[in-house]
Formats: sequence, C-alpha cells, structure tokens
Amino acid sequence: MMKTKTSLADIAREANVSIATVSKVITGNFNSIRVSAATAQRVKEIAERLNYSPNINARVLAGKSLKMIGILVDSQPSPITFSLIAHIEKCAADAGYRIMIGQAHNSPEKLFECFCRFQQYSVDGMIVLAHEYPGHEEQIKSYFSHCKRTVMVGENYIPELPAVIINRQNAVIQAVAALQSSGRKRIGICHHADSELYFGSRGVANTLRTLIGPEHFYTCLQVEDNNTMQKSMTDVIENFILPEKLDAIFVPNDLHGAALLQQLPRYDIRVPEDVAVIGWDNEPFSSFLQPGLSTVDECVQKQAQAAFALLKEEMDNAQIQEPARRRTIEAEFIQRGSV
Repeated sequence: MMKTKTSLADIAREANVSIATVSKVITGNFNSIRVSAATAQRVKEIAERLNYSPNINARVLAGKSLKMIGILVDSQPSPITFSLIAHIEKCAADAGYRIMIGQAHNSPEKLFECFCRFQQYSVDGMIVLAHEYPGHEEQIKSYFSHCKRTVMVGENYIPELPAVIINRQNAVIQAVAALQSSGRKRIGICHHADSELYFGSRGVANTLRTLIGPEHFYTCLQVEDNNTMQKSMTDVIENFILPEKLDAIFVPNDLHGAALLQQLPRYDIRVPEDVAVIGWDNEPFSSFLQPGLSTVDECVQKQAQAAFALLKEEMDNAQIQEPARRRTIEAEFIQRGSV
C-alpha cells in the first residue's frame, strides 16, 4: 500500500496547534500570526520526523524561494563540463540550493526554451554553460541580454550579464613555448569536425594558428565511442603526423591524448622523443598514463566557485542596478612526460 503523504493537518494534529500556525512555521512567515520559539521548534521537529515535503506551487504562491538553481548545458558538451556541473552542484548544496539541468540539444532556440521553462518553475537563478554558437551571437544576445539573476560561463558577448571568463590563451602560449624550447618545429593541431569550440574555444584555435601557422591544422572525426576515437587517432597518425613529419601535436582533450599515446607505439613512434603530445582538461587519469600526458587545466573548480558566487550576489541583490561583473579564471599548462 502506498504511504500517504504527510499534510499540514497531520502536523497540526500531533503538535496540537492550528493548521494556520503550522503553515506559518513551515513557510517562515510569522508576520500575521505570533508563534513562540518553542512551538515553532516543536512543529519543525514533527514535520521532519513525518518527512513532510512542502508543496512547490504553494511556496511559489507564497513568494518563497525554491532554493533552486537552473543550469543550461548543451546535449553534447566537452567531457570536462560534467566536472564543472558537479562542482557547481557542490557549491549550491553548500549554500542550501538544489540544481535543475536543461539541455539545449545544440540549438539556440532549444536553449531559450529551457531558459523560459526554468522561469516557469521559478528557479532562483541560472548559470548558462551552453551559449557559444558560432553565427548565432546576435540571436543569443537578444535572448539573454535583459535577463536577471543569470550568469554566463565561457566566452561572453553579452555585456549586460555577469560572466566567468576562462583565459586559455596564456596557457596555450606557455605550451607552445615549452614545445619550441625542446626543439619542436612542426607542431600540429587536431580538433573535432563539428566545432572548434570543443577544443577550448575559437580564441584558442586562433592563438594556435597564429603561433604555429595555418598549414598545420587537422580536423579529426567526431568522437562517439572508444572504437571511433581509436580510429580517429589512427587517421591522425596516418594522414597528418606521418606525412607532415610532425614532432608535436595538440589534441582536443585528454581522452584523445590517451588514445593517441596508445596508438603511436604501433607505428614505432616514441613519445616524447619523436612526437610530443598535449591534451586538454587535466583529467585525473592523465597523470597516470605512460608517459604522463601534458595538458591544459581549465580549473573547473575555480570556475564553479566564481560562477556560483556571482549568481549568489545577483540573487541577493536583484534590485540593485550595477554594471555587469566579470571574473577571469586563468587556465594552466601542466607539463608532464609527453613533452
């Protein structure tokens, strides 16, 4: 038999008070009725013991915070995005908030639909992780430029909104300098066919093109599973590393880096003696590989902390008109045995 959900009447009956008193204690609104501290404590203890869960619609109608944060993300994010979401959830939980996740399905329109749905659920604020759609900048700006209690993470072209910006350029410059200092002269890049944004950002790709030269730019296959990834890295070796005589290569993420480290010995290519390999994201496993995979760390924990701190300020000061804020997180080049 299904257990009956605890009601305000159940709590009132056991606490020997009126339903109105229980309602005021649960919602925290004591303006229209006086409740002693002892009575309020007794009601709260009974509600907890009976596993009472307040109705969300009732809280909204009462003008109470749901203590809920919405996170907008694309349906095919980079692997490190999941770590970023986990860190945001930790920050939110520590502050007494829960999170809801909406997926954009690689569509600006779907992204805004999720945003509107979050507003219908009366979430307290939103963190947008999916908003970098090349060619749709003005569309995204029209959607979000007037939104309140919303924070962007990543490249942001909406000056009205607070944002956490990741500076990847300095880390890339350091990585290229490390390669060149060890005598590397033919440095290649491979990235996903669908989007350069998967490889950090357009800014990173442009920095690499400038430092290395546009002639060493290779598009690897979209990763779908481990077999596809291995095939992709085989293609990179046979169609790019070998014919171009590369002595160093950047790959989109550490998973690609691990796959490449696995495939290169099959072609009698040594790492780092013959070819240096640099991944992206600083996944925990990257330090356990042989050799250890050099990589770029985007410091997702710092991103999450900065994003939630900005959003908390917005939620606490929603009526205060201030210039939008920016917080920059510096990515770090991590040099290991693969360079």
